[in-house]
Amino acid sequence: MKKIVYVRYLPLTKKVVDDFLLNKIAENGFCVEYWDITTIYFKNESMLEHYNTTELDRFKIHRFDSMSDIRLAVKNNRDALYVIVMSFEWRIVPLFRLLTKYDCKISCFAFRMLPWPIFHSNFFNTLKVKFKDIINLIENRIFLPVVVKIGYIKMYDYLFTGGTEGWRGAGRVKKSYLKNTKFFYLNNFDYDNFIGLEDNYDSEGEIVFIDEYYPFHPDSLLFSNNKKMSPNVYYNQLNNVFDFLERKYNKNVIIAAHPKALKYKEKNFFKGRTVVYNSTLSAIKHSSLVLAHDS
Repeated sequence: MKKIVYVRYLPLTKKVVDDFLLNKIAENGFCVEYWDITTIYFKNESMLEHYNTTELDRFKIHRFDSMSDIRLAVKNNRDALYVIVMSFEWRIVPLFRLLTKYDCKISCFAFRMLPWPIFHSNFFNTLKVKFKDIINLIENRIFLPVVVKIGYIKMYDYLFTGGTEGWRGAGRVKKSYLKNTKFFYLNNFDYDNFIGLEDNYDSEGEIVFIDEYYPFHPDSLLFSNNKKMSPNVYYNQLNNVFDFLERKYNKNVIIAAHPKALKYKEKNFFKGRTVVYNSTLSAIKHSSLVLAHDS
């Protein structure tokens, strides 16, 4: 294999380039392509303004608007290794069917998140279930295992994972699905980023807020279960907390911006406080206090 094709239903970002080793793979002589299938899965084009791909134009980025276009591309690239940068679930079955039909090699990176919270359901929560949630449940719990079992779609040929439970990070996958999958164990990318930290941060003892970009995060445009949040209310409340902490501890609050927070480059939502990009690890290392939401 001389070509590695990454497939994802979101535009390419620097974090994807770093976490999934696109640079390193290209440096080792492979042709690396990124297939952006966003518009096939999500029709809300306003979300695209949150992605800046101009600095990533060194990679061959192909954008697809229909499954027929992908079918032709897969047919012409049967010998490539496909890296699926999406959770395995019913929505991507048509893509897996194409890769199965042309006997392509399929892989993914699977790192399960740290301990998941346990949510206790009750009768009233059950009443709130929407019709599309029921359809989603049927598709993933009933139909998905069937199409795997009968061989309508093949599963991953290679899984790049970490730890004994990392494979669960691939999505709605049972261990029985992976009986023919070859496992390669490697570090979680967060660990590698920590070990390889180039620390040139020049401030000490600050209070660091790990920004989640909640009011403008593109996920809220993709997933209807995310309620829209008022930017004015959200940032006013944050700044009230920051004001209090700065008075109490006599230290400055700096904002470790979310990578997609492009609006912060147009306007300072934090009453003039310092906003830094791509420096979260260093900022945390040198901080006296870290503030986070839930991530």
